[in-house]
Amino acid sequence: MITREQITELAQFEDQASCALSFYFQPATPRNKAHKEEAILTKDLAREALRQLESKGKSDSARADLDRIVRLSHEFRGNGVHAKAVFACSAQNFWREYDLPAQLSGTQLLVNRHFHLKPLAQLLGAFPMLGIVLVDRHRARLFDLRLGELAEREGFFHPLSSWPRRWLRRIRRRPCPAPHRR
Repeated sequence: MITREQITELAQFEDQASCALSFYFQPATPRNKAHKEEAILTKDLAREALRQLESKGKSDSARADLDRIVRLSHEFRGNGVHAKAVFACSAQNFWREYDLPAQLSGTQLLVNRHFHLKPLAQLLGAFPMLGIVLVDRHRARLFDLRLGELAEREGFFHPLSSWPRRWLRRIRRRPCPAPHRR
């Protein structure tokens, strides 16, 4: 689960050499199980990003991150449940991976001075944070539901005091008034 502090860290990041990589992976149903479509798509995106960086003369620092993303893409096979977001900049020793719900618009790889956070912002807007409370006679549990992940926030146990039981016994002991007859 991605936190507000982590999003703030990503938003404040800047690389003067324009080598901040933002990679969003949206899983798709494979058309041909013999091929690793995710790895092929990621290699093509990495090759295109490297070509753009070479035209600007800035490919050296991003090459290691692109290679690492391509290696990571081999692990995506069969992962149709979670999307993945990777933010990387090897020049500043920065690498963050986040599992996300599979609701992204598509797989994309972008290189710029800042991380591209628009797909992440759209996803966070589509999945509001919800609080869930489970209560019974003996305890209450609080959960946070954020981006499809359920995390227990706080659990506590508080025994029921004896005053409600005494009050209920008194009510039960009182005789019911006789119905009014006309």
